[in-house]
Amino acid sequence: MASGQQKAQQNLEAFEVWKATQMDDDFKQIVFRGQLNRIEVAKGISCGKSALNQNPALKKALKALEDELRGKGVLPPLTDAAKKNECKPQAYDNTANRKALDSKRVSSLEAENIELKAKVCCELYQQCPENSRVMAPTKALVSEINKLTQQAVNPDSTSLEFEINGDKFFLPLRMNDTVLFTQNHYDKGIQNGSLGILTNAKPSGDSYGEVTLDTG
Repeated sequence: MASGQQKAQQNLEAFEVWKATQMDDDFKQIVFRGQLNRIEVAKGISCGKSALNQNPALKKALKALEDELRGKGVLPPLTDAAKKNECKPQAYDNTANRKALDSKRVSSLEAENIELKAKVCCELYQQCPENSRVMAPTKALVSEINKLTQQAVNPDSTSLEFEINGDKFFLPLRMNDTVLFTQNHYDKGIQNGSLGILTNAKPSGDSYGEVTLDTG
């Protein structure tokens, strides 16, 4: 088994071989944020990405290559701020992974919360659908409640389908579903907040269906 020094020398030699086989256009393909993509460089010399920072000789050789490429215009010039920080070690943010996990956990809990609330609303709605109205604070919760209540009380009615320029479209509405309007259509006697029932799901002319308002 090669020692640490031997492995470091092997990586440096592999880097020199890789560099010699690359053209300027090849380097341009792996530019990322103003420098050579470390992941692609590591792949090219078959070493871990960490070796590019932990092996002083390899790190120096990579910097020399990038300086050369900047001189030829393959890489963009360093900004003043980048020049000042070029040789400074980057602080390791050990909270980054924790933040990502926390964000993922919060998203999962929010999804579970929405699902639980929707199930409770659906169960209450089924007790007396004709005299029930459900209000929710977010579109995501509204969508989940609508889906569950439709599956529970009106799963088999005809869906609202229509064609535009030969392409078929579907809306998550079925015959006898309750419809709440969220825009004003004064020419049709509809106001934001009007309620009705979808009584016709067959498209005709410019109409995709018909809703009978609860006001008659």
